[in-house]
Amino acid sequence: MVRKSPGRSEQPSAVELNKISLLDFVRQDQRVRELDLKITADFGYRVRQDETSVGADVAKLQFFGLNTIADVSDALQRHQDHISKLSAYWKPLDDDRDSGSGDSSHQTMPEGISLFYLCHVLAGADLDAAKATEYYLKFSIGSSLDETAEDMGNDLVRFMRTQQTPS
Repeated sequence: MVRKSPGRSEQPSAVELNKISLLDFVRQDQRVRELDLKITADFGYRVRQDETSVGADVAKLQFFGLNTIADVSDALQRHQDHISKLSAYWKPLDDDRDSGSGDSSHQTMPEGISLFYLCHVLAGADLDAAKATEYYLKFSIGSSLDETAEDMGNDLVRFMRTQQTPS
């Protein structure tokens, strides 16, 4: 069965953000593909198709007021450098967790991984640790890690402060 995307004939500003439209966007947008490939290559991983992961990003993106595909596209464009830098910043943490696993070529990241990083960048963009912590708590992010949501929020804000350009 071929699934017709509801947004193909509409302008991105008119396409409501939902699981179907976001999956369509992730699979068609050049910027998403390029960011996803860069992130996975930096980790030595491959991209895997993953509708569930992309679908779960809808509520996270809406948490930050992104309600259309155009909103998501604009945010990706505005924050693409921060997305790449945050991924590089967190890579050593992944290396520490996987230090005994050997070859990483069998490991994958979901398509749309750039949206995962976009949400984190948006959580820290206002340099408000409480907002970042609220995001981590609301979506149970990091609950299996040794860090608390507050620690993660503070670390994210510290990182984002290093990304500010002097005025």
